[in-house]
Amino acid sequence: MVDLSMVDLNKNPRYRILNLIDTLGTGGAQMIVYQMARLADRDKYEYTACGCLESGYYEELLKENGFAVESVAIKRRSVLLFPLFIYDVLHTIFRLSRIIKKRNIDIIHTHLPDSNIFGAIVGRLLGIPVVITIHNNIIMPCDRTAPLRNWLRKKVIKTTFSQVEALIGVGADIGQSMIDQGHVKEDTPILTILNGVDYDKFAKKRNVKKIRENLDLPLNSKVLSCVSRLENAKGHTYLIEATARLKKKFPLLRVLVVGDGSLLNDLVEQAKQAGVTEQIRFLGRRSDVPDIVAASDIFVLPSLHEGVPLVVLEAMSARKPVVATNIHGTREVVVDGEDGFLVPARDPVSLAKRIDELLYNPDLGDSMGEAARAKVKKRFTAKMMVRNVEYVYQSILEKR
Repeated sequence: MVDLSMVDLNKNPRYRILNLIDTLGTGGAQMIVYQMARLADRDKYEYTACGCLESGYYEELLKENGFAVESVAIKRRSVLLFPLFIYDVLHTIFRLSRIIKKRNIDIIHTHLPDSNIFGAIVGRLLGIPVVITIHNNIIMPCDRTAPLRNWLRKKVIKTTFSQVEALIGVGADIGQSMIDQGHVKEDTPILTILNGVDYDKFAKKRNVKKIRENLDLPLNSKVLSCVSRLENAKGHTYLIEATARLKKKFPLLRVLVVGDGSLLNDLVEQAKQAGVTEQIRFLGRRSDVPDIVAASDIFVLPSLHEGVPLVVLEAMSARKPVVATNIHGTREVVVDGEDGFLVPARDPVSLAKRIDELLYNPDLGDSMGEAARAKVKKRFTAKMMVRNVEYVYQSILEKR
């Protein structure tokens, strides 16, 4: 493991970093990979992003901005089909090794479960140091009923984590979570490097009246925003239930849900059954998220589990009070009663109550928003995050 006290930042030629991630679609980890490339110290580091599975939004964004992108295109056949499963594993190792040799990579930095495993294997085979960032407190597939595969994966994860040069957790409680889940030994050092966001992008002053007009929002409407993938872990169903409770008291309430995912049709149907189709708008994936957040009175994130949610940090940068669930990761960012409210997960009654409190008392929301923005500027900017990760790289490279 690395010792950051031994870093000499003045001794550094240009090194090549491979950021390996399961998919370059939408998500917080993908945004981190993009920020690493965008904000890198280019006199010292050259980044390549590589997706193990399908391509997506961030692959195109990286390419548009002139960054190097590769693809492994892993197949994921069942371990029960053992000969084909082994063939896929070996083929993936071969393809990834070829990319690393072609790019002459000095450090492999992995993100998300499949990438962690394959990156560590290939790094070991090629003698290249590996850094793993753990983005979430729950790293096992929580929606896959495959006991044999999960047992094997857990064994492999524990071995993987014990053999890399550095483990980075995006929040302070991730290390303990990894111990509690049996993924690492109790004495395993895990560095904490807090997630960061593009503060200036979201703190920028915007014409809220014009944005609301463009979104066709009613005059004097109360606006909530929620930005996340439409998946079970994000808890949208509880936001819909909370909206149904609020609509009588706030008839001009509008909830802007940004993101796409497998639950879109189910959530649209739930909103219809709850009688809130007028209140809730499913906007899909958008390129104008900063505008949508700026046009909101409150940002809401009813997730069931998170790492350190970037969308919350972005909303806080935009001076918005946050109502979110009291879960690992989110409670490292939001202090209940200071810069937002935390409510129990799966509790639409508490969610509605705290939203009601902020809608009824906008001065409270303003003061929370000011505190939120100051916190992000001080502790959670993307520039801070990238520099801290590069300190880890330099510490590893100094020893080689």
